Amino acid sequence: MRAEGLAAPEIDKVRALLNGEALETYGTLHGVAGSLASNAALGLPPDQDAKDLASQRSATPKDLATLASSYLDVSSVTLVLVGPKETAIKALADSGLPKPELVDAEGRSVAH
Repeated sequence: MRAEGLAAPEIDKVRALLNGEALETYGTLHGVAGSLASNAALGLPPDQDAKDLASQRSATPKDLATLASSYLDVSSVTLVLVGPKETAIKALADSGLPKPELVDAEGRSVAH
């Protein structure tokens, strides 16, 4: 993603998530009141969320690629996977990612 940006289907998913989260947040009086209170506490205008949402919705694939190349650095990430070990290791390999370091709940290395 850092090198190639998001593919069109991924951008569609992001937009759907953005719209769904906006509906969930602002679909109730409680959500709207919470948003207004948060903005006030941060010294932001009441319409800040609407401005932010409009900005996010208008982002182009090029905008997203520029942001990804500037801010995403997978060389130093920590990825936590829960589930069948073999499935996770295969998914990482299929994505061109290095073998994971497996640790227990205390962060101690365990055998692969």
